[in-house]
Amino acid sequence: MNIPTTLLFIRHGQVFNPDEIYYGKLPGFPLSRSGVSTIRNLAQALKAGEIRPDLFYYSPTQRTRQTSDILTKMLSSGFRGIQSYPDRRLFDINNPGLEGRPFSFLSKPREAGYEWETVSSVVNRMSSFVFSAIDHHEGQTIGIVTHQYNIAFVLAWMQGEDFKSIKTARDLKDPIMLEPGEAYQVQVQPSGSLIEAERILPYESHRRSAEY
Repeated sequence: MNIPTTLLFIRHGQVFNPDEIYYGKLPGFPLSRSGVSTIRNLAQALKAGEIRPDLFYYSPTQRTRQTSDILTKMLSSGFRGIQSYPDRRLFDINNPGLEGRPFSFLSKPREAGYEWETVSSVVNRMSSFVFSAIDHHEGQTIGIVTHQYNIAFVLAWMQGEDFKSIKTARDLKDPIMLEPGEAYQVQVQPSGSLIEAERILPYESHRRSAEY
C-alpha cells in the first residue's frame, strides 16, 4: 500500500522557568499558565481545522507530557479517547553538562568546554521515529509533541536538506522554528518524502493576525 500519513509536529507550551536556566531533561519544569493557555488555544485551532490525531507520541519530559495530556483531553470525543505514548527518540537535544546553567552561559558553550548533541544524531533519531511511526500507523494522523530544534531538523531532512555542512540550526537554508504551542502538519509518503505542509497557530494567534 502507498497511503499518505499525516504527522502533526507540536512544540510544547511555554515553560515555567523563573530562574531562566537551561533545563533540558531536568525534572520539575511544567508549563506556565501562559503555556497551558496557549496549548488550549492550539486545541481549539485544531478543532476548527477539523484536525484530530488518532494518537499522540511525546518526548518523556514534564512539559511535553503535559502538552500532550491537554491536547488528548480536549480533542477526545465521546467514548473514544486518544491514547498517548512516550518515545525517547523525541527527547530534547542531549546536553547534560549545560543543564541547570543560566541562559547567559549558553551563548558560547563550546568555549566553556561543553558540546551539543550533534545535528546528525538528532536527525538520525528523529528520522528513525518518523519511519517507525509511518510503518506502524500508515494512513493515520499522528500527533508528535517534542522540542523546537528536533522539529526544525526533521522538517529540513524531509525537505531534502544536505546535512554535510550543517552544524547548527543557523546553517539550515530555511529553518522552520516553531514558537511554543505552534504546530506544523505534514503529509508524507511511506518513504518519508513530503507531499504537503501547513503551519498551525494557536487559535488566539489566528484572531490577532486577523485584527492587525
